[in-house]
This record gives sequence, C-alpha cells and structure tokens, in this order.
Amino acid sequence: MIPKISGWLLLLCLPFMAYGQTAKNYVDEVPLLTTAEAYQATLDEIERHRIRFAKEHQAAANALEKEKILNKASFYIEETIANQVAHYWYGTRFDRNGISTNPGTGLIACSYFISTTLEHAGFKVNRKRLAQQSPLHIIQSLSGKNYTQLHSRQELFDHTRAHGEGLYVVGFKTHVGFIYHTYRNTYLIHSSPLPPTTVARVNVYNAASFKISPSFYIGKLGDNQKLILNWLKGWKIQTVLK
Repeated sequence: MIPKISGWLLLLCLPFMAYGQTAKNYVDEVPLLTTAEAYQATLDEIERHRIRFAKEHQAAANALEKEKILNKASFYIEETIANQVAHYWYGTRFDRNGISTNPGTGLIACSYFISTTLEHAGFKVNRKRLAQQSPLHIIQSLSGKNYTQLHSRQELFDHTRAHGEGLYVVGFKTHVGFIYHTYRNTYLIHSSPLPPTTVARVNVYNAASFKISPSFYIGKLGDNQKLILNWLKGWKIQTVLK
C-alpha cells in the first residue's frame, strides 16, 4: 500500500525540490576547465605572486626586510612547484629524448622535466640549454656553490633535516630530479627511466635511483638567494656549461 502524503507536507517539499532542480541546472552550466586550462591558471597565479613579491622587495626599507621577502618567496615557489606544478606532470611518459612542454602529452626526459617546470614557474632559464647539461652542471646552474655531494640515503635524510623543508634538485650520475622534503616524508619527484617510466613522485625509501647511483649531488633552491632573486625580478639565469 502506498502511504498518503498530506497536502501541507507536499507543499513543504516543493520548494526543496525546486531548489534542487535549480542547483542542478546551475552546476551543469558551469564550464569545466580542461587540464591544460587548469595548468595555465596555476601558472598565471604563480606569476601574480611573483610580481607581488617583486613589488614588496622593491619597497622594502632595508636589507633585513628584503631578506625576509626573499625567504617568503622561496618558501612559496618551492612548495608551489612541488605540490601544484609537478602534479600536472604525473603520468607523463618518460623518454630520454622527450622534450614535451605540455603535461600529460608527449614524452619528457628527466632533465627537460626540471628545466620545463622551472621555466613554467617563472624562472628565466634557457630550457633547452639547461636540459642538455650533465646532472652536476644542472645542479651548479641552479644552486651556485650551495650544493653538496652525498653518498647514501641516510646522508640525504641528515642533509634535508639540516637544511629544512622544501624543494631540492638532485643529480645522479646520469639522472636528475627534485627532492621534496617535508616534516613527515622525503620524496623523489622525477621523470623516471625506471618503472613506471613516467613522471612520478615516490618516497625516497622506495626510489631505485639511489640503489643504482648511491653517490649524488644535491642543492636546495632556496639556499641560493641569487636564484630566488632572479626569479622574483624576472632576470635571466645563466646555465653552467659542460
């Protein structure tokens, strides 16, 4: 037997039914961003922050205030590359000759993944020239003299604890990537020639790259204040050549 619904209860339900219908129509009419559009929106937001930091740095009254702004800018760009820019590239297929500029499409080599994401984030690097250098010269181009040679994962953990959370560049014998260190975990973010042979983010404990090449170089982006200042001001970043 179908229960009867009183008239007042039916009237009470109608506004909610109408509202629900209106809300559904509204949601359906909202245009969804494509991956490419969402990625570009992220890059546009980075550019707005860069310009704001540059204005704050220009208006700073003294060297101490300028340094504080550089530190804020460093934290922002390191976190944004690690958690937003790189995110769009996950799953993009690796190839040692890959030069894709669009995340999720084409092929990307490990060095081009570094130079492309940095260029997209507003660093005025020569994308092609930087990517064609050895891992050590890529480290030197980005870290200046602020890089260290390490020989084990344990040394890496000790180093990142000492230098703090954020984004590092790591150079193996024939491979390069990012190290992202948080208070909980340390990750390798790279275009991997090993399975899954895509751009991926993997816990350092599970990263086979450290077994294949136990000796490596590492430098934290923010430790090179000249690099951050160049990003903030929109100045060109010189490539250290082989």
